[in-house]
Amino acid sequence: MSAPKKTEPTSKRGGRGDTDAASDVPLRVVQLTDSHLFADPAGKLLGLTTRRSFEAVLALAIERSAPVDALVMTGDLVHDGSTRGYRYLRRVLEATRLPCFCIPGNHDQRDRMGECLGPLNVADLSVQRLGTWKLIFVDSTSPGEDGGWIA
Repeated sequence: MSAPKKTEPTSKRGGRGDTDAASDVPLRVVQLTDSHLFADPAGKLLGLTTRRSFEAVLALAIERSAPVDALVMTGDLVHDGSTRGYRYLRRVLEATRLPCFCIPGNHDQRDRMGECLGPLNVADLSVQRLGTWKLIFVDSTSPGEDGGWIA
């Protein structure tokens, strides 16, 4: 896969930890959910090859939303919870050269996700700065359950 196009953040739009950005500058965040990737590149869910779908959606979202300031991946990132699936995801997200934030869903393996995604993985409760914006992430998954909860 060729890396999706990336627009470099300007000093006003900023990156992770940049606190010099103007507070009235809008932030453009692309959020993708339920990618359901597999270790096997040909892995399918409901008849759809999830890697091919993910790559197409990511490229289109970045292209049509430019300039993008960050990517947020929410839930059910890797359907089979495989190391290969998470490593693939990390390679693709890092190729965008955008700040990325990933939070698990009920199909994800939290420990493996954290190990493989490294700094792209956000904690159970996390506040991330992007310019003058604060992005708040809450992991509502309940291991072994389809639903989740926030206490």
